[in-house]
Amino acid sequence: MRRTIGGVGAGGGLLLASAAEAAGLSRATSVVNGLTSEVKVLVPLVAVLALIVLGILWGTKVIRFVTLCQFGAAVIVAGSAAEIVNMLFS
Repeated sequence: MRRTIGGVGAGGGLLLASAAEAAGLSRATSVVNGLTSEVKVLVPLVAVLALIVLGILWGTKVIRFVTLCQFGAAVIVAGSAAEIVNMLFS
């Protein structure tokens, strides 16, 4: 079974972007491209800030080491996934 988001397949976003350009929707295309470039910058930045906050919370004994490891691993996985997607689509 193929996963879809909003009725569009995983690779459908690229097809929609080219269809938008073909239909003369250059403004919509530029907005989507601008949004993706902003997300490419924000996700790694938020991941680094979250790791810093987790380190401070652990250092002040607000959270336990196990909680630090769980949340830290989740942040690292999310940041890595974002970077892998950036490499694949650029």
